[in-house]
Amino acid sequence: MIRRLYLPAICALAFFSASAGYAQKHFVKDYKEGFYYSYEDFVSNKIRPLVTIERRSLFGNKVLQKEDVVDQVFFYRVKDTSKVTDIFAISFQGNLYFKQREMSKHAKKGDRDETGSNPNLYHRVIKDGNFFYMEGMFGSGLAKGLGYGSGGAVGGAMASNVNQFKGVIYDFSKNEFDFFRKCKDFNTFLSANQQPEMNCEDKEYSTMKVREIIDKLISQ
Repeated sequence: MIRRLYLPAICALAFFSASAGYAQKHFVKDYKEGFYYSYEDFVSNKIRPLVTIERRSLFGNKVLQKEDVVDQVFFYRVKDTSKVTDIFAISFQGNLYFKQREMSKHAKKGDRDETGSNPNLYHRVIKDGNFFYMEGMFGSGLAKGLGYGSGGAVGGAMASNVNQFKGVIYDFSKNEFDFFRKCKDFNTFLSANQQPEMNCEDKEYSTMKVREIIDKLISQ
């Protein structure tokens, strides 16, 4: 009788781990320095050597030093000072960065309209473990288009105000990015990971709260 119960218990545990996406942990330190030219290269862990590059700031285009911890950067080739625009992900000086346009392109269904301030911006992985976690300013491309379509300064202001600070994960179980656009989206993520959902009516949802929950889930 004991033997009959034991196998189903193991299967149930395995199913829980797989459904939560916790079968294997992934750490930035395990990604050797170099270029992952495409989404397929990253998924298959096919890395190519770096050319000499440097990071520059989003505002002011200033060259960043190794000790500068910045979550959104541009990359430039030192040889000809050309901006890097054709690489899916870059492992550089102990950090891993994903290109903004590629994050939107390879997002889950319903999130592919999420765009940021510049498609060639790179976002640094700030938490790792069961998944990768990043943050940045994102908003609906359609809403921005409607704003710009209104014309003039008012239309431009409307479009620029669409972007909001949001969390994003790279889900290794599905090989796709998941943007936490609003409380409802985050609750979908929580439910899929067997976690209690947040109350979206009492303003409990915030970036700080998302970070707090992510800290617990990412290392379980």
